[in-house]
Amino acid sequence: MRLRRACKIGRFILAFFLVCNFVIHPILPTLDSVNTAYANVNNQLAMVSSTGVNVRSGPGTGYRKLGLVTTGYKIQVKGTSVGSDKKAWYKFSYNGQDGYIREDFLKFVKPYVYDASFEARLTSQGFPESYKDGLRLLHANYPSWTFYAQHTGLDWSYAVNEEMKGSRSLVLDSSISSYKSTEEGKYDWNTGKWIPFDSGVWVGASRELVSYYMDPRNFLSDPYIFQFETQDFVEGVHTLAGLQELVKGTFLSGYVQTSGTSFTTQRVSTNASPSTGSMAQLISMPAQNLGPNGGSLIIEAPQTKTNLTLEATIPALPQNIVEVTGPGVMGYSNVIYSTKPEVNAVPQASGNISERINGIQKTFITQNVTTLPAGTYTYAEVIMDACRQTGMSPYSLTATILQEVGTKGDSQSISGTNTKYPGYYNYINVGAYSTSNMTAVERGLWFAGQSENYGRPWNTRDKAIYGAASYYVSNFILEGQDTLYLKKWNVNGTPLFEHQYMTNVKAAAAESIYVSNAYSDTFKSLPNVFFIPVFNNMPASACPLPTGDGSPNNKLKSLSVTGYNILPAFDRDVIVYTLVVPGNVTSVNIKALPLHNAARVSGTGRVELPKAINNCIINVTAENGDQRQYIISIARSGIVDETTVLSQQYASGVNTGFVVPVIPGGI
Repeated sequence: MRLRRACKIGRFILAFFLVCNFVIHPILPTLDSVNTAYANVNNQLAMVSSTGVNVRSGPGTGYRKLGLVTTGYKIQVKGTSVGSDKKAWYKFSYNGQDGYIREDFLKFVKPYVYDASFEARLTSQGFPESYKDGLRLLHANYPSWTFYAQHTGLDWSYAVNEEMKGSRSLVLDSSISSYKSTEEGKYDWNTGKWIPFDSGVWVGASRELVSYYMDPRNFLSDPYIFQFETQDFVEGVHTLAGLQELVKGTFLSGYVQTSGTSFTTQRVSTNASPSTGSMAQLISMPAQNLGPNGGSLIIEAPQTKTNLTLEATIPALPQNIVEVTGPGVMGYSNVIYSTKPEVNAVPQASGNISERINGIQKTFITQNVTTLPAGTYTYAEVIMDACRQTGMSPYSLTATILQEVGTKGDSQSISGTNTKYPGYYNYINVGAYSTSNMTAVERGLWFAGQSENYGRPWNTRDKAIYGAASYYVSNFILEGQDTLYLKKWNVNGTPLFEHQYMTNVKAAAAESIYVSNAYSDTFKSLPNVFFIPVFNNMPASACPLPTGDGSPNNKLKSLSVTGYNILPAFDRDVIVYTLVVPGNVTSVNIKALPLHNAARVSGTGRVELPKAINNCIINVTAENGDQRQYIISIARSGIVDETTVLSQQYASGVNTGFVVPVIPGGI
């Protein structure tokens, strides 16, 4: 059983292997010697398939590092060698010299051939140029896949700032220093240690690391693209044949008995019909035809994708904003939709609410779910029926099951033989975390034995599968978090940045690896749908992965000028000081000590004062290379008048805060 440690325990979370590093999956067999098979890869295009891969100067880990590349980095192979580890190392041009990457960090891909219709779709979806190269390579290798731009409407910097707050974004304390935050409340400058969160092994993630993992452009490649895979059921995309391909070789290729029982649940209905018409055509049917028990109101909102309420009232508001309000059915509150200027009036109506997002129409309703009639069916048939009725992707549910209980299905979570809670089944380990008196398995089976909702108690295998789908829809999809990315980075649901199921910044990317590994190459050739977030005012290129290590402490412990008192009194967090010395003083002695003994200080000792205003800069370089400057602005009285002093201060580009007294004849 895989348990989540950096998470919001207590919300019956799913365990997805968050406390992990990225797994490495071999792409090619081990080499005993270079042979003609490997000569065939010369001049082929390959892509880095893992995060943070070293480029070496030769074929082996004993060679020096030339740099660091990450997922999506493309290389043109120009040679193959065998390293001391008996692995193939591929040579390519890196910054004007030969670089080498080991075989298991690369995946060979087909080059993109211009596709006019695909290019038109990228443009119509509103994908920025910086997204397109990654999507083009994915299209070249998986032409049946469909990509939707999920325009969040959020400013990039604002979203990153929100995800930096509190314990929303964590990383293991054992990580390199550039992965960890030194912002207020997350790092103790006195001790040089990070402040622990959540079980003491997790600390605040750095802004650079949060930016890297939040930036979708870093993950537009297999396996990481699967963090954007839709978890909604899409008719025509999710098929029984595709599901049968997915379960091959696992216990889910077998059979299961069904009971024909039913229960009430919330579900989502999705239809991937093309979106047509202008934004002025918001209402799909007259308001008077909508009643509390029927009808469908379609809101066309290409620039957003979020939750809606049942029986909502939709009034027209000024400034081209449509506000959706309602009684909070399913626990949701107000939702704001940005619309185009031509939307001037929307009639009031109530009924079942739908949203159409770039061609994906979703309807949230409450209804009965009935398991297949009593009999023997394949797991694939049961999962397909459960997902069609609840509105969940059968591919996502299957991948989750295989992640949670293993491909052999021998976990006690679904064996029904646990001595403390016999006869219960929990296929996705809902609520499976350890307590003072229960193991994680026992806690999950205890949850399965309750009777409040989701078709519980899950005392038959089929009820547990239908119930798992119901739980997932209610707690993930209906919360607007219908991709792995959105479960970690809630830039879509209401309220924003809350209700995030994982605090580990690597979570969505890590889980996408397991999903990808569950999918065979044949399965990946089938149609699939991905929603990829786009933010406003994003950096021109993808945010880089930080690489520095060592202490980040670049603050001073003390700063003084021999024989004088600087103003204000020294404080390690204040970087600008002033000092007035007599006009005949042409040098001073500056002393400074670093707060951390591994930091280096320069700019101290005897410092000349050739000007009326001298900005003396003391540089502090942390062990990891981070720099901080302290400035002492030293004025020599009587050298120039007040106006000249002020002009020199501003010309220096430094606002010293030095207040020049008005004294006849100068200062």
